[in-house]
Amino acid sequence: MAQLISRLTDEFSESDWIETIWQLPVQRIFWIYAVPNENARGGHRHHSCHMVLHCVSGTVTVYVQTPTADQQFTLDSANQYLFVGPDDWRLMQQFSDDAMLVVFASKPFETTIYYEQPYRPIPVGDQPRITPDEPPQLRGIPPVGREPEQGQRREGVQ
Repeated sequence: MAQLISRLTDEFSESDWIETIWQLPVQRIFWIYAVPNENARGGHRHHSCHMVLHCVSGTVTVYVQTPTADQQFTLDSANQYLFVGPDDWRLMQQFSDDAMLVVFASKPFETTIYYEQPYRPIPVGDQPRITPDEPPQLRGIPPVGREPEQGQRREGVQ
């Protein structure tokens, strides 16, 4: 389940602090910015990748679904970090004009698998237009609750 943590000190570098709290190595870092307010990013979960979302400027709302619960987080302070696990289906939305979201991932992109189907229907008011991630989202992954069959699991961009 997603967990929001506030960082109160600067005794470590950011990636060292994340690895200390997270107890996983940071294998990839990417930025999401210049997303129009009516658009969204994400709309998926991962097979085995954990992520930390950090909004360094502006505001972003993150809607998270787990197998048993729905959560919504507003990242509006540079000391907030949202830790999301592989089972957390997430949708980043309502980006302010100056929003910059930095994402720390436990896996490099080559080993990431996306599951796009949410656990339950998304509430009607929370269905913004999803813009493609870079690199493009992987398609053809089986529904939640089933492991990928041979040929449905893609590692890396082909």
